[in-house]
Amino acid sequence: MNKTGWLISSTLVTLSLFTFLSRVASYSEKNKENISKPIVLVLAEKQTFTQTVTPSQKKTTKNYHVKLGDSFYTIFKALNIPYQTLVDLQRAKNNADFFWLRPKDTITFTYENDVLISIEKTHSVETKLKYTLANQTITQFNIYPDIETRIVFSQGIVSDSLYYAGLNNGLNDNLIMNLIQIFSWDIDFNQDIRKGDQFRLIYEQKYSDGVFLKNGRILVAQYINKGKSFQAILFSKHNKSIGYYSIDGSPLKKSFLRSPITFSRISSRFTLGRYHPILHKMRAHRGVDYAASRGTPIKTVGNGRVYRKIYSRGFGRYVIIKHANGISTLYAHMSSFRRGLKKGQKVKQGDIIGYVGQSGLATGPHLHYEFRINGKHQNPLKVRLPKAIKLNTANLKLFKTQAKPLLLQFNALKYSVSTTD
Repeated sequence: MNKTGWLISSTLVTLSLFTFLSRVASYSEKNKENISKPIVLVLAEKQTFTQTVTPSQKKTTKNYHVKLGDSFYTIFKALNIPYQTLVDLQRAKNNADFFWLRPKDTITFTYENDVLISIEKTHSVETKLKYTLANQTITQFNIYPDIETRIVFSQGIVSDSLYYAGLNNGLNDNLIMNLIQIFSWDIDFNQDIRKGDQFRLIYEQKYSDGVFLKNGRILVAQYINKGKSFQAILFSKHNKSIGYYSIDGSPLKKSFLRSPITFSRISSRFTLGRYHPILHKMRAHRGVDYAASRGTPIKTVGNGRVYRKIYSRGFGRYVIIKHANGISTLYAHMSSFRRGLKKGQKVKQGDIIGYVGQSGLATGPHLHYEFRINGKHQNPLKVRLPKAIKLNTANLKLFKTQAKPLLLQFNALKYSVSTTD
């Protein structure tokens, strides 16, 4: 490049540089007051943002289906729940229903950010129980907000057995057992049932939005046994069931049950001379033998106290219960005693005290049952049992007020069914 060209290029570069610097200076002059503001604003926005952000609360649930033999201890251990949680649950008020577990029950564990916050289990078809760890309380709430109660009528005639007659007429196991329990003080369902016996009853059914939930209480029941009619009407006070009474106010519940076993067969009756199948000689048989499957529950026939719980060569495992007015009852040949049963312990009518077996001198599983008054043996099938106390004047008046509309419903439904048959 010659001298003239070099001077021209230098001049152009200098002019370009001068123009660029002038524009920068001009831009800086216009915005000199705002140069740092974008930086400050950005920093302020970042600081504000970090202060308002909170971690998201993630809730999860785990369902555990209860198996036979499960307890809360085994369940908590399987789910790695701290033992202290079980201790706190045991200390919570009204926890008895919560700890009552049945196979196939579902227990729901709710977690928040992987921390257990509540435990929930089904209490009945209608309700659930919920234990909250935060305040260590148990609350009960309805699964269904609106529950409708319907009154249903059923009747049947016994041909083979009361149980099958009930099933064939729409009753489930619980309703059949409740019906038997209602009349078990007047009727021995092991020996008194006859072909042609009749039953009628009205009972509650629970629905929600048209969906059947469960059967409720029996309100009125009638049983005709060997031509004799027995009737029972439910008496409630302060929304609590008191018991079943006949129309004159006499309670169906007596001081003693007629039989300590439900659904069995009498294999040997009370007699002063019976050939003993093992000892091979004539001996008095001062009780009644009920043939039943091994493991069948044995119930005490009345309130009392355990006087003897022991094993002997003849009776095997047996229990004697002392009742009021010099009455005692004996239950022998048990396969086992009820767990926790102790000598001197109080028992209530209907409590299970043991299970049918063939311990001692027995050729097969059965219960040997004796009834004694002041030490003298009585025939359990024929002994006159103490009468129950009737309702007092005030309660009798209330009962009759309740009974009238129930009997009207019962008779109206009975008539409508009979006219459509």
